[in-house]
Amino acid sequence: MPRSREAGAIPNDGGSTARHAGLDWIRGLGAVAVVVLHAGIPYLTAPMPGLAWPIRHPAPDAAINAVFWAIEACVMPLFLMLSGYVSWRSLSHRGERKFLRQRVDRILYPLLAAACILLPVELYLWMLGWVGEGQLSWKDLRDIRLGSLKQNLWGLSHLWYLQYIFLYSLLLAAGVWGLRRRPAQAASGRRSAQWPTPNLRRLAIPSIVAGIAAVLCWDPGVVLGFQHSFVPVPAKFAYSGLFFAWGVLEAVRPDEQPRGRRRNPLVWLGAAALLFPTYLLLADGQMGGQPPWVATPLLTAMCVTLTFGLWSICERLKGAPPAWARYLAGASFWVYLVHHPLVPLCQLGFRETGWPAQIQFALAIVVTLYLALASYEVAVRRTVIGSFLGGRETRETAVIAQFKPQPLGHAA
Repeated sequence: MPRSREAGAIPNDGGSTARHAGLDWIRGLGAVAVVVLHAGIPYLTAPMPGLAWPIRHPAPDAAINAVFWAIEACVMPLFLMLSGYVSWRSLSHRGERKFLRQRVDRILYPLLAAACILLPVELYLWMLGWVGEGQLSWKDLRDIRLGSLKQNLWGLSHLWYLQYIFLYSLLLAAGVWGLRRRPAQAASGRRSAQWPTPNLRRLAIPSIVAGIAAVLCWDPGVVLGFQHSFVPVPAKFAYSGLFFAWGVLEAVRPDEQPRGRRRNPLVWLGAAALLFPTYLLLADGQMGGQPPWVATPLLTAMCVTLTFGLWSICERLKGAPPAWARYLAGASFWVYLVHHPLVPLCQLGFRETGWPAQIQFALAIVVTLYLALASYEVAVRRTVIGSFLGGRETRETAVIAQFKPQPLGHAA
């Protein structure tokens, strides 16, 4: 996802940096998980409502379906938590003005460039797939006539994540600016707002979980469907923003706060495993007649337990990741950008082979990752494109890597 050197450079030297050693794992393996997620779309036994895709396999696979829906429940919440976490560290070090300038350079400009280049390519790929499926004619392709198919096609595609993160960054900077200028704080001359009292601290995450439940009660399609637009979808924006806020809370959590059973990943992942079969029934529409007070807690619990369980595992990792994991983390933003047209391109190439869904699924993952990483090594890693996407390596990177997150409201 968006390349953040301050996350990737955090050393495991004990103290306040020990719990940050797993962030590269989230970035690298999370990018792979997103490739797996999209590679599984043509082979779902329970297709996601509203998700337009250029190809469908005639014999979907239940195992691929389970993998898809498991990843769908946690991968973007996990990245949103990571983005909130790293955004707070960057804001705390740089201050509002420099933070926003960095967000423009590393998020807004890549978003605009990728939208201008990738979205037209994806439009023709999708139309080409629908011509092969018999849903459009070659004349429709030439004239860009989509008919009813355009209903779920117009939007930012996978680039919605960059749009949302940029907007959350604006809100975060504005909130910190406002906190530092409260009358009581200005009169006392204090530059930082103190972390809430223990009682309020204990209520922070439960309040976020309650907010997630409220959004899913309002619109369960945030998880169980695909919401596509050029502007933020209100329910999706609120849901994603709550996980971003959770990441900010993780960044400002006092280091001395004990982990205990509440942060034990086995507890969270065990609960997710117990919930998963029923969650699959919900995704398949077999529980469509259930009232919201049944479906909403199930959906909320599944997304929260799986996401926070994986976060807790990464939080406990010690030592720097191996070289291959750091490399994958460094390439994650590029993989995120280019995988979306590469996956269906591979799948279109396999369409006439008649191979089983499992073989096509595996090959789409392998070929996409190979092409994405090869192009990263050749055309991005040491080129002006890499500088544009990730920023130039500077001495400031080391400063941020050593930086201890400050209480909520501080600005350097």
